[in-house]
Order: sequence, then structure tokens, then C-alpha cells
Amino acid sequence: MKKHLIAAAVAASFAAPAMAQNVTISGYVEAGYQALSHDRAATSYLQDITGVVGGIFGSSRLVIGGSEDLGGGLKAGFRLESSLDVTTGRFGSSSLGNQAGAGNAEIFNRGAEINLAGAFGMVRLGQFDHQGGENTDVNVAGNIALATGMTSQASATGVEIGTDRKSSIAYRSPTINGFYAELQHSFADGQKTSSTTESAAGSVSSVFAQYAAGPLEIRAGHATQKSMGTVSASNDDASRTGVGMKVDFGVASASVHYAKATLINQVKNDEVVASVNIPLGNGLDLRGVYRNFDTSNADATTTATADNKEYTVALAKALSKRTTLFAAYTTQNRTSTDASGATDSERFYLGVGHSF
Repeated sequence: MKKHLIAAAVAASFAAPAMAQNVTISGYVEAGYQALSHDRAATSYLQDITGVVGGIFGSSRLVIGGSEDLGGGLKAGFRLESSLDVTTGRFGSSSLGNQAGAGNAEIFNRGAEINLAGAFGMVRLGQFDHQGGENTDVNVAGNIALATGMTSQASATGVEIGTDRKSSIAYRSPTINGFYAELQHSFADGQKTSSTTESAAGSVSSVFAQYAAGPLEIRAGHATQKSMGTVSASNDDASRTGVGMKVDFGVASASVHYAKATLINQVKNDEVVASVNIPLGNGLDLRGVYRNFDTSNADATTTATADNKEYTVALAKALSKRTTLFAAYTTQNRTSTDASGATDSERFYLGVGHSF
């Protein structure tokens, strides 16, 4: 009898901590039909694309997270996040990027961290975004309104100031009256592609602040990247500053965002994005986006300016709390054609997104 009591007590001692930990699996999946056309169809220019794509309104992802109450106001947590692509079946990163060592799959390419939180705030360690480098682009229309030109247009090899930086540490202050701030740093040694070669990206430091109260939300941030001179003598430091605001007026919500970046070889980008979301009733809403992107000079890979203006109008129909249908039309007007063949374009998109 005593043996059974002792066994039960031992089992209970292991079961209690396990029950105290909260683990969740969540994510988002989106795919749709896209018809993308350009003004020019010569072999030296971008070709028209028709087919199934994803990530227009939301980035497909799988998130595994958890937390444990340590007592005394302390909590430990973790987050593992991976890209999903239902059009190809890909899970995780399609390339190793800066992952050290050939054959090491980067499964949780969108972030992997462990954190400790309490009255002091939160300390995070691992691989994650620099909020000051990309999270200032508030919007009310989804991915289609994000300020993407900072890295995808007239940028330079080795510049990715904000997204998924390895070897990172961050401190987030407690939220007081809707305000919090975060300081982050990614160490250069953590970006090495081998034991002797360092990535051109180098280290990144950033600061981010957010205020949210009632219908108003304001974000501001600054990030600086220290490139590694051993990679190329032409590598310069890069930086990005952004500020965004969104307001819910009840009958509609709107946002405006401004970002400025100085990249390697002194490419200077400015971007303004404005978006609006108007509920029409019965789960239907009308969304509009305007984006203006300017670059002061071409980088080493382009021979002409990449300045452009982009306009999007979209309808979203919520079929449930988790499933939404999308229809969108986007037109982009460029001042000239750059070396990659980018010209004026237009895109039609019909898709469906589901969160879980």
C-alpha cells in the first residue's frame, strides 16, 4: 500500500509542473489566384505571371508558443515560428541564408526565442525581428499595405535591417498607460556564414516605442546596421527610421506611415504609405492603399531610379472569425525602368485566408 502511495506522489510531482505550462499551436494560411502583368514583355524585362500565390494580405505561418508561471510574478516563455507555403508545400526557409554549416535546415525561419518576463518587463534571446527596423509600418489593410520598399526595391546586397536577425537579445519595458519601449541588439559574430567569413549584414541595434490607447496607436523606431568591412570595401553602415499611426474612427479606420533608410553605397530611400479600411456591413469591408516610394540614387545593381507609386483597392469578406475571402486590384506606376526590368504593372488577386 505504501509503495502505491509513494509512486502516486512521485507521479504527481512530475505532472504538476507539466500542467502549469501552457503550450499553443496557431498560425495563418493564405493562397489565391494572381494575374500579374507588366507594360513590357521582352526577355530582358519581367514577365507576366499567372497562377496561385500566397502572402498578399497575410503571411502564412505556423507558430508554436508556450509559457510557464514560475511564481513570484515571473514567467518563462518560448516562441518558434516557421513560414508556410501552401502553393509549394514548403515549410521553413527555402534557403539557408546566413545559417552556419551546409545542410542545416532553417525550419523556424520567422523566429525562435526564449524569454523571461516579470514586473521588470521582458528579456528575449534568440532569432527575431528588430521592431525598430520594420514594425513601424502600421496599417489597416494587411500585408498589401506594408512598407516593403526599404528592402525589396533599390536596396543592396547584405542589407536586412529588421527581419529575423540571429544571435539577438532584447529588453522590453513594462506597458504603462498603453506605452512600452524595446531595445534590441544582434551580434555580428552570430551572422557568420562560416568559421572565417562574416556576412555583410554584421550587427544590428534598434530602439522601438509603441503607444496604444482607445482608437489610437502610434509606433516609432530606429535601427542601425554595422556592415563588415572584411566582406567588401564598398560596404557602408545602413540605417532605417520609421513612424506610423493608425486611428479607428468607428465608421472607418485609417493609417499613415513614413520611413527613411540609408543603405549600403549610400542609397537613400523614402517611403510613405497610407491605408483605409471601411466596414460595409455583413462582414464585408473596403480597403484602400496608397504607397509612394522614392530613392535618391541607384545602387550598384541598378542603372535607373526605382521611384514608383502604387495604388490598391480591395474587398474582404469575413466568412467566420477565422476565414476571409479577398479580392484586390493593384497598379504600380514607375518613373522609369530599372536594370531588373521592373516597369509599370497591375495585379488582380482572388484569395482566401484562414487562421487557426
